[in-house]
Amino acid sequence: MEHDEVLRRVWLFSQLDDGEIDQIRRLSRPCRFQARETVVRQGDESGDFYAVLHGRLKVSTANTEGDEMVLSIMGAGDVFGEIALLDRQPRSATVSALETCELLVIERRAFQDLLGRLPTLSLSLMRVMAKRLRELSDHAQDVSLLGVGARLARALLALGRRFGERRAGRLRVALKLSQQELGEMVGATREMVNRCLRRWAEAGIIQLDGPELVILDEDGLERADDDA
Repeated sequence: MEHDEVLRRVWLFSQLDDGEIDQIRRLSRPCRFQARETVVRQGDESGDFYAVLHGRLKVSTANTEGDEMVLSIMGAGDVFGEIALLDRQPRSATVSALETCELLVIERRAFQDLLGRLPTLSLSLMRVMAKRLRELSDHAQDVSLLGVGARLARALLALGRRFGERRAGRLRVALKLSQQELGEMVGATREMVNRCLRRWAEAGIIQLDGPELVILDEDGLERADDDA
């Protein structure tokens, strides 16, 4: 696949014209990360910008005691690194590969120069940051207003609809997330997650198929109660 076509699949670059895409291409370099490899770490001083071409990654943050919270899962077309790039502060989160990933990286200074020359790119980056802020706000609202079961059900549906594969009316979620990581996404312990999953499996709402999870009844999962 041509490099320019790959770049256009990144949402941030999708509105750029051919000449602008060419500038991005000349400044970017590909990089590859293996499953569970860390791409950037919370607290790092680096400020490079990344675009995801292939694969899925986990974004997480940890407090001083080491307690981790998973903020989001990213896939092809997503970008990250914009906060450290703009405010020149240490990385606010850790990003690690869930599977083998192909990324593009642009050095901080080069990307900042681009923002000064390309108003369309600057506007698109503002939209990315607005989307990120809205997602964090929605997550905080879920944690404060919903019980564990409802939060987990909502997270599974979101992951399935973004990354899953539909087969014969079933939604297969092949993300390699442990129950511990699912708990870190919704502010729950691994034991709480396990209890919810087993209860939903017994009710025929989901099916646990080795490392994969299959959603059999999306409506049923939407109505999942909060009893964890």
